[in-house]
Amino acid sequence: NKSSVQTKFRNLKVKNNGYQFNFNTFEDEDLRKIQFHFIEKELIQAVGRARLLDNDCTVYLFSNYPLPHAEQYNLEEIEDLRVPEKVRKLSYKNIEKKKAS
Repeated sequence: NKSSVQTKFRNLKVKNNGYQFNFNTFEDEDLRKIQFHFIEKELIQAVGRARLLDNDCTVYLFSNYPLPHAEQYNLEEIEDLRVPEKVRKLSYKNIEKKKAS
């Protein structure tokens, strides 16, 4: 007896929270919803650690998962942001590694 749930995992163009994006996820929509729930919960927890209501600071989240209520940018737009030079160099290193792979 094989389960009818599609547990295959691959890069798909998906829609979530009003955004359309490519993401490595499950083909089965119910499994995808569970995956996205946990990813979003963890990302919100990570951003919240900065205590944005108590501290005057900016949090830069580099992720291919768009969070609701956050400003979204492509890495190509990073030059237009006031991102610290150290962070900018690190993000470009990661892009180069991905292109080489």
